[in-house]
Amino acid sequence: MSITPGENVGQYRVIEQLGSGGMATVFKAYHPALDRYVAIKILHPAFKADPQFFERFQREARIVAKLEHPHIIPVYDFNEHHGEPYLVMRFVEGETLKPEMSGKPLPAADILRLLRPICSALSYAHQQGVLHRDIKPSNIMVTTDGHIFLTDFGLARMVQAGESTLSQDMMIGTPQYISPEQAQGISQLDGRTDIYSLGVVLFEMFTGRVPFSADTPFATIHDHIYTPLPLPSAINPAIDPAAERLLLKALAKDPNDRFATADELLTALEKTLNPPKTPSSTARVVPAADRKDKLPWWVWVGGLALFLVIFVGIIGGARLWQRAQRANQAAATPATSTVLLALPTTEPAAAVTPKPSASDSQAADLAQQAAAAMSQQQADRAIELYRQAVAADPHYLPAHFGLSNALRQQGDQAGSIAALEDAAAQNPQEADAWLRLGEAHLANDQAEAALKAFEQATSLAPDSAGAFARQAIALLALNQVDAAKTAIDTALTLDKLNPETHLAQAMYLFKTGDRRGARRELQLLVQSGRAPLFVIERAKQMLAGLNN
Repeated sequence: MSITPGENVGQYRVIEQLGSGGMATVFKAYHPALDRYVAIKILHPAFKADPQFFERFQREARIVAKLEHPHIIPVYDFNEHHGEPYLVMRFVEGETLKPEMSGKPLPAADILRLLRPICSALSYAHQQGVLHRDIKPSNIMVTTDGHIFLTDFGLARMVQAGESTLSQDMMIGTPQYISPEQAQGISQLDGRTDIYSLGVVLFEMFTGRVPFSADTPFATIHDHIYTPLPLPSAINPAIDPAAERLLLKALAKDPNDRFATADELLTALEKTLNPPKTPSSTARVVPAADRKDKLPWWVWVGGLALFLVIFVGIIGGARLWQRAQRANQAAATPATSTVLLALPTTEPAAAVTPKPSASDSQAADLAQQAAAAMSQQQADRAIELYRQAVAADPHYLPAHFGLSNALRQQGDQAGSIAALEDAAAQNPQEADAWLRLGEAHLANDQAEAALKAFEQATSLAPDSAGAFARQAIALLALNQVDAAKTAIDTALTLDKLNPETHLAQAMYLFKTGDRRGARRELQLLVQSGRAPLFVIERAKQMLAGLNN
């Protein structure tokens, strides 16, 4: 059935068609109740020929709709229109990455700029047990203000779930970017299939072309399975040997020979394209006056003590401890409950220290196996492995955090919090354990319990501005305004440039009726564009509320 502009699809008024592909047609639509534009993807009409497809579509859509990450376009809603299933997603102004792939190698700075958010999004999704299965430039969005998004998460699996003639006859995944195991129809896939597809995108960035592009789709698929990878240096002689080795590893035919995770791939890419500066390296010295003009007052400088995660409790394995110094790649859970002021978790980089013991090594191995089980949607097995890791070493925090996340994903909120309580009880001197516990309580509208946990964290990390900012937020949720102001002042004394603290300050001003002051703080955060993305997004949400 064709959709025309002006027609209603559910509660959404269709504005215009944006594009059409083999699996879906995309429309821009308006949602009057929320006064916002959305993108609607209506799946191919042939899928409704399968009487059970809509049930499977709903199941997969619910999984994808739970993904909440600053670089994943969120799914707001899903339903069916005259028997045709559709997804409702955030509408973003911009274009896909495809036009940037102009047939020439991209500069190293552009590759890093594009890959950092994509790897962050993939790492988060894989830890939630969700694969993309169709990574390619046309599924990477670049907005008009430079933000990077992955789109169409889970769409390939939704299509594959059906038993219609269309889904049986079509290739799930794009031939130029498909992994060998996916091309062979192997059902037991894990995150490494997305690593391969992202490796093809990287190959294209480094060389200006994809590695395989035969005359027919099936010939291209055959090459991915059987033909050795063309040497990148044969296409682009200027490529760095380290970059060539990276591509050979990312595009290994055997998944066991690839990077195990998106984080691991990004770590290698950072080392390859952004090596540590040596004393002899040339650098332009910026005069102090210029720095004052070009750097906003709240530039992010908190990397020495902590890093931020965007969705609470998602650290599911030992590898994340090894990457605790990398501030931009972690994720945390936004508090979507009635505690309006909740911020994501802060995790002190030095909170988890290696313990060179057999039990620690065993716990790390078990936690790594558990993380792999989560990526394969084997939640029960992951929970058991995390429990074994905790038993092997009760001081190994990633095991506690992974267990909490796995239980939360299974809907066991009480068990999830209990895992964090155990983490704090077993590690009472680790500020990170208390911060995680406080965030979980705050996200569950348990502000008093959250405050107690944050007070423990600030006593253990008295130089952490972020910890005091969170304490202030819990105090504001309890209407303890004066105490919140004291915590904010302490955070400002520790680090007057900390963006989280200024966001907490805006919340305090709003709470005390100073809407103009709150708006000023929020506008400074949004306009500079230098704060972490989750801070900017939260500031935008508050500004929207102030302007209504």
